[in-house]
This record gives sequence, C-alpha cells and structure tokens, in this order.
Amino acid sequence: MMDHSLSIPSLAQRITEADRVLVGIDGAGATGKSTLAALLAEQIPDAHVVHVDDFYLPTVRHGELEGAVGALFDLPRLRTEVLQPAREGRAIQYRRYDWPTDALAELIEIPAGAPVIVEGVYCLDDVMRDAYSCSIWCHAPYELRLSRGLDRDGEDAREQWVEVWMPLEEQYAQLQHPDDNADLVLDSAHGLSGTVFTVVADRRD
Repeated sequence: MMDHSLSIPSLAQRITEADRVLVGIDGAGATGKSTLAALLAEQIPDAHVVHVDDFYLPTVRHGELEGAVGALFDLPRLRTEVLQPAREGRAIQYRRYDWPTDALAELIEIPAGAPVIVEGVYCLDDVMRDAYSCSIWCHAPYELRLSRGLDRDGEDAREQWVEVWMPLEEQYAQLQHPDDNADLVLDSAHGLSGTVFTVVADRRD
C-alpha cells in the first residue's frame, strides 16, 4: 500500500510504454473517473475517451439483461464494439446513447491503433478486465460521492442515486472486487470534484 499524490504526466508516460494503450478506469459514481480520463487524454497524443454511460440501455430495453452485472448498461455491446477491436488494433465504431432523448444517437468512430481510455462503472467487469493494458479503480467515500452526484445532476436525481445506481454499484464491487484486481487504486476524496488523486495501491510492478 502507498499514500502519495498522483502525477498525471508520469502515469501517462507509464501507460504509453505498453505496446498498445487500452486503459480502463472504473469506480462508483462521482469518484473522478471522467476527470481522470480527460486528464490522461490531454497527456496521451491522439487518445480517445469512451464513456460507459454512452452504453446505457434505452428505457424500452430495460430488463433485457436482468440479473447480469451492470444490467442497465449494454456491456456486451461495449465489449464487441470497443474493447475487442481496440485490443486487436482495429478501428472502432459505436453509437452513443443520448440521455435527453433516451435513444442511440450519432456514430462515434475511432481510428485503428489509436490509444483508447474507457471510463465508467462496470468497465472492469470480470469478462472485460483482461482486455486492458492498464486498469484503474477510483475511490471516494459514499457521502462525498452522493454530494458530487447531486451537485452535477440536481436534487431531483437523489432517489435515482440512492435507490438505484449506488446500490447496484456497491453490489458489483462486493461481487467482483474490481478494486482488488486493478493495477492502480486511486482515492479522489481530497480533491475538488475529483481533480486530485492519491495512490493507495499500485500493482503494476
């Protein structure tokens, strides 16, 4: 175990030493995943960020994956349309889920061989975690995550956070222990909105 601040440039340098760059950044909601992904993308030339939220299932399809981990997300489509081609160095094409319209939207295209950073809850699911060249788990306390989430989504989203998303995320963490299998475990509790991270575990060596 360790306890020191994370240098984004040094992390990016270590990530790019691999033959291919396919990073997975997981963690419960509002732990700083998207912030970290954006910071890394700024440091890694030509990097593309893929959001698990873009694979949310439209309401009409809710229940199709009942019983599966991350059942509100089309993780099978994430695997086949993003992870598999990225791992093989092929071009990526997928349609983004649009939250306001609750439907799939425009086609996203990523060129063959481009560095890819996948961020979002469930991206280190058992079936997918071996695809990544580097896997990262982000952590922050429950109350801080809820506060950040409501700051972002509004008080009207409290029931969705407390009754749906957070329990499902906790169930996933307890069932599969993605934090125990990640190359890096980072804590964003001391950062403003997740912009500062502390390394609490480094298993890359």
